[in-house]
Parts: sequence; C-alpha cells; structure tokens
Amino acid sequence: MSRFIILWFVLLIWGISAVSAQVSSDCSSAIPICNNTPVNGGTTGFGIDDFNSAETSGCLEQTLSGVIESNSAWYRFRTGASGQLGFNILIDTLEDWDFALYKSDDCNNLGEPVRCNFFDNQDENTFIGVGENPSGDTENVQYETWLEVTPGEDYYLLINNFSNNNSGFSIQFSGHIFVTNPFDALDCSIINNLLGPPIAACENETVILDATTVDALSYSWFVDSGSGITQVPGENGPTYEVSTSGNYSVEVARSAGNFNSDVQVFFFCHASSQCGY
Repeated sequence: MSRFIILWFVLLIWGISAVSAQVSSDCSSAIPICNNTPVNGGTTGFGIDDFNSAETSGCLEQTLSGVIESNSAWYRFRTGASGQLGFNILIDTLEDWDFALYKSDDCNNLGEPVRCNFFDNQDENTFIGVGENPSGDTENVQYETWLEVTPGEDYYLLINNFSNNNSGFSIQFSGHIFVTNPFDALDCSIINNLLGPPIAACENETVILDATTVDALSYSWFVDSGSGITQVPGENGPTYEVSTSGNYSVEVARSAGNFNSDVQVFFFCHASSQCGY
C-alpha cells in the first residue's frame, strides 16, 4: 500500500507549549476535532473511571492506582470522507505516553480499541501515533498502521500519560484523505463552529470573521499561515478582517467557560470571471 503524509505545517517545528489548550479528562466531555490543524493538549489527572475498574482495554493496562487512566485526555472526531487516515502525537522524549483509539459513538460502549499503544518510551521517540512517523523512523514500535475509513465513522481517542512527568503534547492528523478532501476529511458538524466552514475568497477582497457571542468577556484571535500558530497583536474584538490566506482561530472567554473556533480562509484567483475581472 502506498503511504502518504500531509504536512500542512512542518511537523518538526511544532512546539509543546499550547496557545490555547483544551483539556478533558473524561470521555463524555471529549474535545471534538474536525481538521488537521495541530491541537495542543495536556492532562491534569483523570476524572471518572471511563473503564469501570476494568483491568485492561485492548493493550492498555491498569496503572499503580488500580485504574487504566492515570493522566488522561479525551478527544473525538467523525470522518467526512473515505481514505487513509492517521495522526501524529508529538511528545517529550523523556516522557511515557500511551494512546487508544475507539471506533464508537457512545462512551458507555467503547468496545476494544482499533489502534492502541502501551509501550514505554525507552527509545526516547518524539512521535507516537497511527500511520507514518514524520521523523522518518520506520522502526518506531509506538506507531500503528493506517486507518482506512469511510464517511460517518465516529471515534474516541484517549491519550494517557503513564509517567507523572507531563509537558503536554500536540496532535496533528495525517493521511491521503487530506489530499483528496482537504476541507471535509473530518466532519465539522460535531462542533458548534462559530466561524463556519472553510472560506474561499478572491485576492482583491477581504473577509470579516465574526465571533460575536452574547455572553463573551473577551476575544483572542490567532493565525497560522504555515509556520505555526501565533496570536494576532491588538485583535481582541468580536470581529477580525483578514486579507491573506491562513488558518484563523478565536478563543472566546465566557463566564460559563471558554471555547475555541477556527476556520480556514483561502484567497485565490489572479484573473477569472469568478472574481469579477
């Protein structure tokens, strides 16, 4: 089988530190992901025991505390197209991280994981995941084979820190599915996406991104133009006018809890009737 990996952003320059990390230690409140933009995360222990005192779940085993989870983070995603799908989890080389991927839409009925890693990190690997190791190390035992997916499949991803050294991690999805379906490889309907679907606009236009939220306390805007996520200085209002291509995101601070939304904006067209030239 041919193998592909998508480097929308250069994986090897990811930073461990999060710009606006979201954390959920419980499956029931798993963080939804619907694109291949790097997601920064971390762990703060575990909440409920999502495995009901089970001794194992696939390759995962109980920790010294008597449960499978020790420092856990839960994510979920839904496929929007058919093809080859994987993900890379960037970790600190001196830390021991594990993962399990469940094909399920019900936290109370996860079943056995379809991909699973419970190896320690004695080799001090930079990445663990599914698919192809972006560092080029084909002998990394902490990599599982690609997924072959079809539209509408639901998955839960557990990332667990087995040591107590916790510098966080970063996730980025990969695979040929992002070549054939760059905007809908993952289904964004699982997210209440304030900024909406990807936007295509002509080069002579500007796009106004509107994150207006009734109970907002503040807004913070971020952009990734291909060299990493950076905060936009001075942009702290509900709207932001853009004129260059990039992945834009906003963090909305609310008394009821912060949330994030993102959108890809692509400016195209040098000479075309579509753009009114």
